[in-house]
Amino acid sequence: MKLKPLLGWSVGLLVLLYVLWQQDYAALARSLRAAGPALLLVLLLEPLLWLSQAGAWRWLFAVGQRARFGDTLYASASASAVNNLLPVFAIGGDLLKARHLVKRGVSGATATAAGIVDLSLHAVAALCWSLTGLAILGFTTSDAGLLLASASGSVVLSAIIIGFITIQLLASARLARWLQQRFSQRGWNVLATDTSAAQQRLLQIWRQPQVLLGSVLLRLLGRALMVPEIMFIAWLLDADIGIADAAMITGLVVLVKTVSFAIPARVGVQEGAFVAAGSLLAIPSELMFSIAIAIRLRETLASLPLLLHWYIQEWRPTR
Repeated sequence: MKLKPLLGWSVGLLVLLYVLWQQDYAALARSLRAAGPALLLVLLLEPLLWLSQAGAWRWLFAVGQRARFGDTLYASASASAVNNLLPVFAIGGDLLKARHLVKRGVSGATATAAGIVDLSLHAVAALCWSLTGLAILGFTTSDAGLLLASASGSVVLSAIIIGFITIQLLASARLARWLQQRFSQRGWNVLATDTSAAQQRLLQIWRQPQVLLGSVLLRLLGRALMVPEIMFIAWLLDADIGIADAAMITGLVVLVKTVSFAIPARVGVQEGAFVAAGSLLAIPSELMFSIAIAIRLRETLASLPLLLHWYIQEWRPTR
């Protein structure tokens, strides 16, 4: 295993072990038993998330350059499965989903440009949710240190977004050449053989504010589904979490997940984010960890069939 993924796994596992060490396992078991098989109902949410992600990505393609929605949906859902389960950075799935559309007839330059902008807008939507959570936190606590720590995360994410977008606008040619080199190393040079076309399409997308806004709104809609999900899981666990608290938890968890993109599958940090967000609202750690387990279960069970199908379609024929 390469050094960077190994370091990411190590950090995530250390966080997970620390969170597990703090749990009351008897209370955790009682909480999960109270929910029972009904906890699997959260699986129904995953297709809605796929639709949101696919719609936000497809919106960035020009009308005459779009693949069929079914192909876009499959590519986007498969990307989520790869990011959720495989030891890759959070952008690994985005490279594969662009490649899938290229195999369906979309030009490499178009798929590459739309994928880069989609990755940026994903972070923008996450920032919007994190600011929402921060605003709600500001009304619920007077702890200046806590607010400063939470705001620092939003500042870091903002800096990452600004830096990435600046590179796209001011150094798009260099970025396109770098991507071409990276793709070629993996035998995927079909993605961006024409760097000048990729650069041109990238800048075209950034000059269309209505397209950018529409994509972000679709992303925000998908993120908003986490609010009723948290409330529903809490209800199954015989607890009550209000809509404002669920929105704050969503914002802080989304913030942590986005800035921890170097942790494969966000192992540990996602669970730790739920527990930490709950502690701000005096919600028992076991309840928040149970919610985190339910969401991890949803991501894993929904992703496994897609990951298996992707493996059969992509790698077995070449081997």
